[in-house]
Amino acid sequence: MSEESQKYDMSKIELQKYNVDTPEVEIIKACQFVELQTHLTSEAKELYLNYLTNLLHLKQQKKLFEDQNKFNKQLISTNRNLVKATWVLALVTIGLALITYFR
Repeated sequence: MSEESQKYDMSKIELQKYNVDTPEVEIIKACQFVELQTHLTSEAKELYLNYLTNLLHLKQQKKLFEDQNKFNKQLISTNRNLVKATWVLALVTIGLALITYFR
C-alpha cells in the first residue's frame, strides 16, 4: 500500500467520525466507489485514488486560503480603526496641550 493510500485511509477514518455532507465526504465516497470497481486494474484504481486524494488536498488548501483571506481582511479593518483612533488621540492630546498652554 502506497503512502498516499495510507493517508487516504487515515482521512477516511477521520471523516467517518462526522456525519456531514461536505466536499471532503463526497470525495471519500467517490474513493470508496472506486475501490469497489472490480473491472479496474489496481494501477488504474491507484491513479484514480491519487487523483481524488489530490483533489481533497486542493479543496482543503482552498478552504485554508479562504479562511486566511478572511482573517487578513479583518486584520486590515482593525488596523484602519487603530489608525483612526491614533489620529483622534493625537488631536485630543494637541487640544489638551493647547488648553494647558493658554491657561
